[in-house]
Amino acid sequence: MRAITSVGVGRTKWVRFRLYFTALVMTALFMAIAYKSWSVQVRDGERMRAIGRSQYLKDLEVTAPRGTIHDRNGRELAVSVEVDSVYANPREITEPVVASKLVGRALGLDSRELLEKLDSDRYFTWIKRRISQEEAAKIRELKLAGIHLVGEPRRFYPGRALAGPVIGLAGVDGKGLEGIELAHDELLRGRNATLPALRDARGQIVLAKGWGEPATPGATVTLTLDSFIQHAAERALFDSVRENKADGGVVVVLDPRNGEVLALASSPSYDPNDPSTRGRKEARNRAVTDLFEAGSVMKAFSIAAAVDAGVVHGRDLIDVEGGRLQIGSKTIRDTHSGENVITVTEVMKYSSNVGAVKIARRLGKERLHAALLRMGFGTKTGIELPGEAKGKVHDPKRWGEIGIATISFGYGLMVSPLQLAASLAAIANGGTWNPPRIVKRIVGAGGHDIPLAPRESQRVFKAKTAREVTEMLKAVLEKGGTAEKVVVPGFVAAGKTGTAHKKKAGAKGYDDDSYLSSFIGFVPADEPRLVIVVLIDGPRAGKYYGGAVAGPVFARIAGESLKYMGIAGNMESPALSEAMDRLDRPSMTPLPEPAVELGDTDELPPAGPGEPIVLIPDFRGMSLSEAIAAATTAGVRVELQGSGRAVSQFPPPGRAMKSITCRIAFDPG
Repeated sequence: MRAITSVGVGRTKWVRFRLYFTALVMTALFMAIAYKSWSVQVRDGERMRAIGRSQYLKDLEVTAPRGTIHDRNGRELAVSVEVDSVYANPREITEPVVASKLVGRALGLDSRELLEKLDSDRYFTWIKRRISQEEAAKIRELKLAGIHLVGEPRRFYPGRALAGPVIGLAGVDGKGLEGIELAHDELLRGRNATLPALRDARGQIVLAKGWGEPATPGATVTLTLDSFIQHAAERALFDSVRENKADGGVVVVLDPRNGEVLALASSPSYDPNDPSTRGRKEARNRAVTDLFEAGSVMKAFSIAAAVDAGVVHGRDLIDVEGGRLQIGSKTIRDTHSGENVITVTEVMKYSSNVGAVKIARRLGKERLHAALLRMGFGTKTGIELPGEAKGKVHDPKRWGEIGIATISFGYGLMVSPLQLAASLAAIANGGTWNPPRIVKRIVGAGGHDIPLAPRESQRVFKAKTAREVTEMLKAVLEKGGTAEKVVVPGFVAAGKTGTAHKKKAGAKGYDDDSYLSSFIGFVPADEPRLVIVVLIDGPRAGKYYGGAVAGPVFARIAGESLKYMGIAGNMESPALSEAMDRLDRPSMTPLPEPAVELGDTDELPPAGPGEPIVLIPDFRGMSLSEAIAAATTAGVRVELQGSGRAVSQFPPPGRAMKSITCRIAFDPG
């Protein structure tokens, strides 16, 4: 009996233990569930609700019109025009095989690849974006269920290659990739429109109704560039590069009074409208990204530093020892002078290397180094363009005797063309250095001005120094100077030539047969309006001196630009007869010359084998944007003159001919 009782008690305890244990486990589970519910609904409630909303709500974005880029006179350099894109809703298509064949034929697409897109249960798929007007008309004629057209902005550059590396380009997604388009992408892009939509469990859009945030167009950016001066600079540069069989070149044109950039030309260049020309080499804006050992043009600044410090003056005599100076194992030689004693002005005029070395020695390493930094070398100018290089000016402790010698005439330091222009502008501007700028104004979508970053000028030379160095630079273009053949008809100019050996590629030392030819100058010399820097990289046509290669480019740009600006020349100048021959103010034709020269008639040569035939549209009555869109669709290159509505064109409309530039004149009236 006791045994039975003991067994019963043991079972009761075991059952009770299991009940307690089960209750404890259940309680723990309920507490865990309660805690999880609290954390999901209370602690993390807002985050979880956002995740839930994201699963069935989606904001569709519609790209905002990208802002326009103008030159200083309001000429459009980059515009956005609306073109059609084709998309499909496969669920609305009843016969995908038929639809794929018809749409493929209309758009020039592979019908088999198209069928894969159309024969699905998706709600949306792109077929072809940014199509021509002809293709859009074909799609409309088909009237196929599920095939739709929608307008999308496309970036167009009316000037074609004009200032291509400066303006840059925007990609198909509307984002800036190079140049101004990249530097001011956030402002130019504007704010896209949002369209609230619902999507099903598979993530497909099933309902979209009503706009959320409306699209805000991008800001309008006005540059300091002048299209005519830019075109003049590019034309003169490209001609020189071709004639001298050079690797490339750079031109910078500044207004010395305020540092505004009037032209930045680079060769090679590219047309941002043409994807095939957008290689990285061509896209580079060499005026701000490339560095050079500029050679003798740097004498203008090393001598100016010495004059400013009071260690030399224009009439002081310098013993140049017959144009030969030994420094250790190195020999410094002169090219243009065999004299023994010449003045400081003649050191500049004849570009004496020995004279520059002796002047730099009087100044000393520390003061020369400080002056170069003060003039902006070795530091970014802060121009509103991407990829600016700051240059390289070594610590004077590393110079040594040969270091100060070579730096005095432009070797041993790296400078950019823009730095050269800004520093020369300081001399032309009475000793005040203005930071170069290329953006003149930015206007937001609401018509309000967006403030530009403040720029501070600084005095780098005494006014007296600037006047004295200007007289020296004027002597360079006088008889006997290294630029005596550089003449700007009707004007007195000031400048400095440079001819530098280039470093050997991948090796130490310099290449005896590879040169950088340069000319820097300003005009009119006594009341400067233009500072022009010209660098021709690697001329190979038998001449390489800066005065012979780069000097004529300076003279051509200066002459054309001054007449365009309406600045009267000196009527008593010895070059008056030459100036009178070119007295007429040139018309603005800022686009490249047409591929076919037009004579007195409108007869054109027939198309050769394989040359495309284009039909010239009727542009008359169109606005600038409408003409651009029509020309893009037709595959016709255009040269645009004026603003307002198109009033005339050549060739006339309706002509079917090989690819040619069509000139269109606009009238604001």
